Amino acid sequence: MKQLTTLLALVTTTLLLNACAPNATANLAMRNANRIAADAGSPFRMEKVAENDQGVIVRRTIIGTPGPTAADEVLAKDIAIRIKSMEQEKHQKIPLKLTEFRQVSAENGRFVEAWVFDRGQDTVVYMVSMIAAGDGVDFKVSGPWE
Repeated sequence: MKQLTTLLALVTTTLLLNACAPNATANLAMRNANRIAADAGSPFRMEKVAENDQGVIVRRTIIGTPGPTAADEVLAKDIAIRIKSMEQEKHQKIPLKLTEFRQVSAENGRFVEAWVFDRGQDTVVYMVSMIAAGDGVDFKVSGPWE
C-alpha cells in the first residue's frame, strides 16, 4: 500500500509539473539524464540552448575544455594504438579521425581527457586517464561512447 501511495504521489506531482510548468519537468529530466550519464562514465551531457513557453531546447555536448593532450608524443602514440585495437575488437570498418582533446580533470598527477573522433558522420569519444607510475605513465582507455 505504501508503494502505491508513493507511486500515486509521484504521478500526481509529475502531472502538476506538466500542467503548471512544462519547462520545469524538462529541466528536471535533463538534470536526471546528466546525473545518469555521469554515473555511467559517459562524456556526453545535455545542455540547455533555449527555453520558451513551449518547452526547452537542448543539445548534446562533450565534457571538458578543448586543448592539447597531457600525453607526450610516445604516450599519445601508445594510447592511439590502444584505441585502434579497441575499434578493431568491435569490428568497426570506418576509420577514426581525431578531431580534438578535451581536458576533463587534472589532480595529483592524474589526468583525465576525452579524445574526440569522427567516424564517418558519427562523433565517437574515448575517455583516457593517465597517472604517473614509477618512471613512466600508466593509462586506461574506456569507450567508445557514441
